[in-house]
Amino acid sequence: MKLPRDLEYAIALLPGLAGRDKPATIKALSQEQNVAVNQAARVLRKLVKAGLVKVVRGCDGGYLLDPKMLDLYTLMDLMQAIGGGIYTRPEPPNKTCADIRALLAGDVRKRATSITFRMIVEGGSE
Repeated sequence: MKLPRDLEYAIALLPGLAGRDKPATIKALSQEQNVAVNQAARVLRKLVKAGLVKVVRGCDGGYLLDPKMLDLYTLMDLMQAIGGGIYTRPEPPNKTCADIRALLAGDVRKRATSITFRMIVEGGSE
């Protein structure tokens, strides 16, 4: 399955946000998690707008993920914050494809709701 690029970047950035007691700068996060600065900035703006990540302003500012939220937020929250769904084609070519896509989407939503941020940060283990 091919995930949208911004969703993959968001998943990649989570470990760098988790477990910090001080805010992380975009530059530090992008270097640590191998995500380009401009891409990290774009994704972090979406996460802040959705309320999943907090931004701290000022010279010691950056981005924080509340550790209490690791077991509350899910991959579905991340997917909704990023937007765009999981499909690379905007419209299926016919009804058969649309029906299969709908079936898969239900399964993906169910599974994405069960994957917590903690699971993502710890490498996907259950």
